Parts: sequence; C-alpha cells; structure tokens
Amino acid sequence: MASSWSHYGGDISCSFNPTEDEKDEPCFNQDSSLLEFVRSEEISNASGEDKAEHMLDEHSDHTYAAKEQLFENERTCTLQFDCQADFFIAPVEGTEQQITQEIEISTVTETRNEPEEPCLSPFQTLCDSLQGNISNPYILSCTDMEICIVELYQISCREMSIKLSVIIDSNFCAKIYVHRKEVPRDNDVWTGLPTKYDSLESVTKLLSRLKWFSVCVGNPDEEYQYITPVGCGISDKVTNTIRSYREGNFSATSGTFSYGSTIRSVHCSLLVRGKRCSQCLDDRRMLRKRHQRAVERQNSTPTDFVHKTIKHENMSRSNLIEKINQQRDEMKSMSSEIEN
Repeated sequence: MASSWSHYGGDISCSFNPTEDEKDEPCFNQDSSLLEFVRSEEISNASGEDKAEHMLDEHSDHTYAAKEQLFENERTCTLQFDCQADFFIAPVEGTEQQITQEIEISTVTETRNEPEEPCLSPFQTLCDSLQGNISNPYILSCTDMEICIVELYQISCREMSIKLSVIIDSNFCAKIYVHRKEVPRDNDVWTGLPTKYDSLESVTKLLSRLKWFSVCVGNPDEEYQYITPVGCGISDKVTNTIRSYREGNFSATSGTFSYGSTIRSVHCSLLVRGKRCSQCLDDRRMLRKRHQRAVERQNSTPTDFVHKTIKHENMSRSNLIEKINQQRDEMKSMSSEIEN
C-alpha cells in the first residue's frame, strides 16, 4: 500500500493506493460516506492555481483533499478525519455572544455559591410551628425524639408542681399523663380526636379538649389518710389485689380547693368532667365504712373476754356460753371490716 501525508495549518489528510488483495479487506468495504472521490481528469485539466485549490479544498468538517494519487481505476480516495471533538468555536472578544456566555457562567457560579437551606424533618417542622403558638397555661419543650407540653399547678411563685403533660413522640402519637400516670385510651378525653398529631391544628385541638376536663380529686379527706400510708395500697377482699393507693403530695388544686395527698383508685380515670370518677367514688364508700368502724372501736369500751381471765378447764357452763358469744361477735366484726 502506498500512502502520503500532508500537513496544512494543523489539519491532516491521508491518500492511499490499495492493492487488489487489500480492496477485499473488511475494513476497506466500510461506509463510503467518509470518503471523497475526485476524478483525475478534473485535476489534470485544471491549471496550477486550480490544482492548488483542489488540493486545499476545505470541507465543512476541516479536512482537505490531498495531492493526486491515482488508483488503477483512475480514482483518488481521500479519507476524512472527524475533528469535531478537537475543535470548538471561541467567540470574538467584545461580541454579544461572548458577553452572553460570560453572564451565563457568572450566573452558574453565583448559584453554586448560595448556601443551601437545611431540609427539616416533618417532626422538626412541627416543633418549629408550635414554638410561637403554645401559650399560657402550657409550657412547650422539644427534643429530637419528643415534644412535651406541660401544665402546672401554681399555688405561688415558689410552690409549683406538674399537673399534666402531653407527650408527642417522633411517630406523632400522643400520650397524656396526669400526676405521672398515663390517661387510659378509653377515657372520654380521646373521643373524636385524631390518632396522629402531625400538625399545629391537631395539637391545638387536643389542648382545647383538655380545657373541658379536670383532674379527678380522688379522696383527699384528712380523716381517711391514716387508713394507709403514702405509696401503700388497700386490697380488695374478693380478688385479693390492690384496689386503691395513697398518692403523694402534688400540691394540687381544684378550683378554689387545694389538697395534698389523696387516696385514688388504681383504675382512676384521672381526667373527668366533674369532681371525681366513678371508681374513686366507689372507694369513697369503702373508706367511709372503715373510718366509721375505727371510730366505733375507739369509742367503745374494751371487751372483757372470758378466756383472758378464766382458763377453759375451769369455766362453768355460763362461762362457756359467754365465750362462744364473744368469739362469734368478734368474727362478725372482723368479717365486716374485711368486706368493706
């Protein structure tokens, strides 16, 4: 194969004369769209100046025709190189095109330099929306995992305690605590409220509902507090389980009435529309009876049991009858005390 290379202004063209065997090669029979064929008669008949123009025939893709190299079929093959990837058009300085490109580059640079605003999670967004919308008597506290809204008992500036708290977790589920006890889900306070509290509107609706309810006072009467100490319970005679307990001092108030410790049912509703729930009302009857029996025992004369003064083997018939009656009365009294 004969080939020649020429270099004009940085552009390269190649002419080659394939043999008969090379013509049959697969690479030679490729798409002819990249080849330019020029008849030798056209080149030979042109003047020297015309030949130079033919040899430097510039094409749109920056390739040139090479000098005359005749094939056996009297044709010249010029392979065109695709130089598109090696060239770009730079605008002339001061032209409208250059100014437009400079403005676009400046705009892109300024956009990249602008600080991106942090993307807040839905939970953090709710915290931010509550910041300026929670007011007296509630106090707001937010962490990464929960929102806490607290209402206080405030007897004086120095004497305060927590009345209730609303806790909203990161899943937007709410719980209400009264005197550190969770309000059960069957309480009327939950009726008609949403299950998810993921917006200012839903949280405000919950807080508005709380204003319709008050804390159950239990049984704070002073005459009942001696029946069981703080933190201890009173058992049920049937189930033998604790039915009520004595709560510590929360410096609680109900309207104009203030109280310290109270005896509350273990099934207390905690939030009621009245003064106390039905469970604490049942316990109140039990406490009243126990108190009455204690007063009666205190005011009654002590019983002189026959068995304390006379030995059983020395008792007469009348002494034995009296002993049985005394024991029967004592058992009835103890049974009545257990039942109530």
